[in-house]
Amino acid sequence: MIEVNKEYIEKLKDIIEAKDDQAASYALEELHPADIAELYEKLNINEAIYLYLLLDGERAADVLMELDDEDRHKLLKQLPTEVIAKQFIDNLESDDA
Repeated sequence: MIEVNKEYIEKLKDIIEAKDDQAASYALEELHPADIAELYEKLNINEAIYLYLLLDGERAADVLMELDDEDRHKLLKQLPTEVIAKQFIDNLESDDA
């Protein structure tokens, strides 16, 4: 199990700054959506959006549900409408399968 501590967050910020999608996705792979939501509180909005866009539709929805209302509102306000719509549609399609 991964411990989300100051060292982990600093390493993740370095990965985000380098725009290393693969390393960032791998860093989030083992985390529960609630842990990712908690992590977002320690990142700036651009860092949080970067990570959010790497999540698949279902996991992104789970993370949104774990965010407090204020953080959810901030994140959704910054995301393009088409990104939100695509994740919603992808999630619906995977539920229908």
